[in-house]
Formats: sequence, C-alpha cells, structure tokens
Amino acid sequence: MKKIFFIAIIAGSINTLNAQVDYSEYVTSGEYTSYTKTAVRQRPVVSHPYLREADVKFSRRVWRVIDTRQKMNKVLVWPKNPLTQILYNKIVNNEFVAYNNDSLTSFTTSEDMKKKGSTEVVVAIPIDPTDPYVTKDSIYYIDYKWQDMQKIMLVEDWIFDYKHSVFKPRIVAIVPLYRPVVAGIAQPEQDWTWMKYDDIRPVL
Repeated sequence: MKKIFFIAIIAGSINTLNAQVDYSEYVTSGEYTSYTKTAVRQRPVVSHPYLREADVKFSRRVWRVIDTRQKMNKVLVWPKNPLTQILYNKIVNNEFVAYNNDSLTSFTTSEDMKKKGSTEVVVAIPIDPTDPYVTKDSIYYIDYKWQDMQKIMLVEDWIFDYKHSVFKPRIVAIVPLYRPVVAGIAQPEQDWTWMKYDDIRPVL
C-alpha cells in the first residue's frame, strides 16, 4: 500500500509541474532563426536554356492582366513588400529601364515617368485687389501614387520546344496599368511603362 501511495504522490507532482509550465513563450512566429538565411539572396538568377529557332514548332504571344484586387492575387500587394511599389520605385529611381511600348527598343527618362500619371490642378489666383474676377491661372501637379496601380499586364511567349518536347512559357515584359485623370475625370486604363522581365528577374 505504501508503494502505491508514494507512486500516486510522485505522479501527481509530475502532472502539477507540467501544468505550471507555460509553453507559449517557446512558440515563435517563424521570423526568428538561429542563423542568417542568405541562400535565397545569394542564389544567382538562372538564365534561360538555349533554344534554337528550328526547334520551335509552336509559338504564340499572350497578353494577360493580373488584377491585384482579387483574392488569389493579394500576395502580390502584401503590405510589407508590394510588387507595385517595387516596380514604381525602381523606375522613378532610374534602376530599371522604362520602355515606351512593346517593341522594347525606345525608352524614356525617370523624370518623365515621375510626371506620368500625375494630376494637373489649375488654381485661379486673383491679381487685382480691387477686382476679384481678374485672375491668373496657376498650375501644379499631384504626384501619382503607386497604391493606385491595381492591375499588372504580363506579356508572355508560349513556346513548344520540339527537340526536348517541352512547353516553355516565358514572360517577356511586365506592364503596370494606371488610369490617368484629366479635368477630374478618370480615363480608361493605359500602360504606365514597359519593363523587360529579364531586367526585373534579379530583383524578384
């Protein structure tokens, strides 16, 4: 009986100790690690494999639009590092080449890109203290905000490699879309700029 009594006391003490341990302090959010994660940052961009023109038996250029307001695309506008902000900052800071059209040959300056999409505001300033109707127009611009970019167009080449029997979809260009505002009226969507995907790959 004594042995059974002592075993019961020991078991109860162990259960009490386990109940007093707060394991919540050991649960982490996954952000902290005991080592520095540099593998992804140091990983070089893999170039496209060589493809002969004779091996291309099927090719088609495809244009698709991604709406970041849709639930399945919300990851692209994650508040910590949204894709639209990355593209906008790289262009206005002259880190990416801003092309004018889908030929990807002619380009524009970062200064012009800062003005593109900005809203023109005209303010009448009185110049005659005796007559308030005598005015002159003063024009200023409200800078375009990257938060207003809600759609991104992808230009892709769908290629079938006959030699290796592989279908190869390749992104050619990324085009942020915006809606210019003229006289307070929002216009239809237009391309803000064209960017070569090969230029963007090291950043992404």
